[in-house]
Amino acid sequence: MPPPSCPPPSYHYPNLNPDQQSVTSMTYTTGTSGGHRPQSLYWDPSQQSYQDVLNPVPEITNMTTQGMPQRSYSLPTSPVSNSKTESRYGLDPQLLPSVVQVIKEDRIQWEGKVFVSESKSSVPPLSSTRCTLEDRGNATARFIRCTSYSFPVEAQSAQKSHLPLGAIVCPLARPEKGERDVPVCEAGDCVKGCAHCGAFMSPAMSWQDCGQRFYCPFCDKHNEVPWQSYQPTNQGRRVDCEKKPELSLGSYEILEKQTAAASPGKLLIFHSSPVSEGTDQKSSSGFFSSNKVKSIFQGPDSSTSLAKECVSQGCNVHIFMFSQQEVGGAWPGHIPFHTGGGVICYNSLQSEMEQECFRADLSRCVNMQMAFKVQLRVFVSKEMRISGCYGSFIAGPDSCCVAMAALDWRTALAFEFSHNRSLDETRGIAIQLVLPQFLKAVPVYINSLRKSEVLLPGLRSSVHQRLQLRSLIVSMDTLCTASQFYPLILPLIKLPVLENPLSISTRALICSLQSSAAVALQLKLVREGDSCEESLQRLLVEDKSPNGGASYADFLFHLHVNALRIIV
Repeated sequence: MPPPSCPPPSYHYPNLNPDQQSVTSMTYTTGTSGGHRPQSLYWDPSQQSYQDVLNPVPEITNMTTQGMPQRSYSLPTSPVSNSKTESRYGLDPQLLPSVVQVIKEDRIQWEGKVFVSESKSSVPPLSSTRCTLEDRGNATARFIRCTSYSFPVEAQSAQKSHLPLGAIVCPLARPEKGERDVPVCEAGDCVKGCAHCGAFMSPAMSWQDCGQRFYCPFCDKHNEVPWQSYQPTNQGRRVDCEKKPELSLGSYEILEKQTAAASPGKLLIFHSSPVSEGTDQKSSSGFFSSNKVKSIFQGPDSSTSLAKECVSQGCNVHIFMFSQQEVGGAWPGHIPFHTGGGVICYNSLQSEMEQECFRADLSRCVNMQMAFKVQLRVFVSKEMRISGCYGSFIAGPDSCCVAMAALDWRTALAFEFSHNRSLDETRGIAIQLVLPQFLKAVPVYINSLRKSEVLLPGLRSSVHQRLQLRSLIVSMDTLCTASQFYPLILPLIKLPVLENPLSISTRALICSLQSSAAVALQLKLVREGDSCEESLQRLLVEDKSPNGGASYADFLFHLHVNALRIIV
């Protein structure tokens, strides 16, 4: 990968930032305005056969671009069909539901357009599609993306479906280029929310009696409006609706004055010695051969107590590990995980590449803007409840309330919903509900998760690497999670610095990948038979894994057989 000083390109990858476009023009074009059309670096999924040599194919785009490479993008795919892809049950991999096709179809539908997020709006675009999301009373999918667009009315139906009802929440998500920033309001200027449950004012509240009262869908109660903030209504909306973000937008911030307290911050730890505890010292291979593999993800009570203290003080812990030696029970990696920090591992700092990665990671860690001593609360309709919360924090007794030491724009949390009673179909659910457009692609991601290094380690996996990966995955948003479990396969023939469209596109792509990664990436060239070939094979998630994971075709057959057993 290029050094971190490489200037970022004009787009953000893989969810690329489009230049600000006029939303009135929806004309599709396939050319470029700069003369020579550049070749893209992805495989065309419409191809019926693939050759052994990887060749660039024409780029898919939906509007005229200026220059290179701001409108190019890549599609993830496993281009070469081989024995590892084929099913032992005779299923043709080419006829199975394709993630590549799902992504392509969604991009054709929404690329470069504006999706309006409002009450009872249609299903939003996939997180991998470049488009503008506009908040018109409903928080956009950058902030809240739910697992289902329609919730079953009855709890029994939800249980029988075996589909999780939940939401991925990114409280500090950054708007993409062309989208307006989240407005900041003074606390004294905002219309007060529900006095019964504490929910803040939002467009989900319904106004009654010409604006003298409003109904709160989160607790099913009515509130009287103080005369100081009263405004009449017109067709069910307050006349000052468009002037106040809390009445017209799904996302806004309130600025409140805080009393002076202990100053929170980041704690950076640089560790180069083997971590051990007495004689109870185990190697990574010992962990993997043990019957208690999950023990590496369960910190001792001492780590949990220390992590809780860090959370209360707003102390965000990051550990840089420079040792891959034996690990014992005193492994400190659980503390960063619970404080919104991270564990970053290096084999050594002897190579120039490792040094470059360390400098980039350190710079990113120090310069990352964060919120400290975070208190997060989630409100849902009275008929629903929060039954679980997941992320890089210590779960408390109340699933709807989360305390975190720190939070940045990348951090995501997952909340699971359950029924309290039957839903009122006329009112709906007071939360944005989003469904991945094609549920048929879910088995690919499930199988990839089963085969991931976190759950199914390889021959050269280390405890450090698995814990680092766990720390990253748990706090990923939807886009990063999808990219993690269905990686991009980019055939790069050469990497010289040449002034031609392909070379410029390749270097810009690498710079963009670095700018959007949570940790510095390394560019590795793998030749057939190399010791690191296994790490490449693990990225071919539709194939049989070198560590024993099933191919996509075999896993889909397994799901089909078991589904029939349940139905019949």
